[in-house]
Amino acid sequence: MKTFRLLSFLGLLLVLSSCFVGRMLIWNKPKPDDFKHFPAREIKMGSSAFHFVERSGANPVFRDIPMAVNPKHLASLEDILRSDKTTAILIIRNDTIRYEQYFDGWDKTMRMNSLSISKSFVSLLLGIAIKEGYIKNEAEPITKFVPELRCAGFDKICLADLLNMRSGIKFNSGWLIPFTNEATYYYGRNLSVLMKHLRVKEPAGVHFEYKSVNTQLLSLAIARATHRSLSAYLQEKLWIPLGMESDASWSVFDKDSIERSFCCINATVRDFAKLGKLCLQQGQWEGRTVVPAEWMAKCTHQSLDGQTNYSYHFWLYRDGTYAANGYMGQYVFVNPKTNTIVVRMGRQERNVDWERMLYYLTGVEKY
Repeated sequence: MKTFRLLSFLGLLLVLSSCFVGRMLIWNKPKPDDFKHFPAREIKMGSSAFHFVERSGANPVFRDIPMAVNPKHLASLEDILRSDKTTAILIIRNDTIRYEQYFDGWDKTMRMNSLSISKSFVSLLLGIAIKEGYIKNEAEPITKFVPELRCAGFDKICLADLLNMRSGIKFNSGWLIPFTNEATYYYGRNLSVLMKHLRVKEPAGVHFEYKSVNTQLLSLAIARATHRSLSAYLQEKLWIPLGMESDASWSVFDKDSIERSFCCINATVRDFAKLGKLCLQQGQWEGRTVVPAEWMAKCTHQSLDGQTNYSYHFWLYRDGTYAANGYMGQYVFVNPKTNTIVVRMGRQERNVDWERMLYYLTGVEKY
């Protein structure tokens, strides 16, 4: 009888894990190791790697952190990091690693599931595809590349509307409410089926509303225009040129093997930091143009009147700082004034104001 119950329970888990509802019940909110649950395409590193300069000696000890970023008066930076379930933090200034720490069994060699940090990679791939002539410009309508969306309103949505989160598409985000569109796309198995339910709720270009479906549609445009998978294009145009230190992967929808492009690049923290270095160098890498400078400028500066906090799939902050930013306090945070990059990964964003904290850490005078 016990054996029968155990087999029945295992069978139920197997059935549940193969459908959206079951996946959400079993796996719950996204986690740094979610790449274990989804099929993925591999992204290979090149024959040569770029390495940040290693810091000699132990991490500096941060104490007396200002109350503005440490309202609970925790004794040290490490205490603050632990208080919000940080899994990794990496601080780089002038290409030198100044601080690096991992928690809960993670280390520098391990891949972590990125969430909306992946959106910023998609933006750069679009800029490259335009430069290479696969796409004329960001004024192109999305229906040119995704004709199955030719129902009411989609023909008025251009790539720039998607880039700036002004598409007007009906899509409810968030993880606190079960069965949101966000969760459906994250746990779902078949993108083609999900897309059949998309609708437009208001004219494009009117309101800013952060929605992951915008990135998913952009990535379809890139893949179809270049006649390559998004992973293959990322490998060729960014992963190899930036000298990534490790292979990576991009989780895909089970049924149609299309990348979950609004999330789910699985890579090491040090390789995510190279996104920040590329931004600091305005798209240049070791003497060659990887991303056009004019595209990088649109990503890292205000590009629309009245929209000061977001541009071309990057978040804009005070004093010229900006970031690729994901759920649970994931950041590739860049401060051009101090030539500093901070990558923070974690399982929570509740006890720390990470925007303020990362701004503080990138402004510290000495490490």
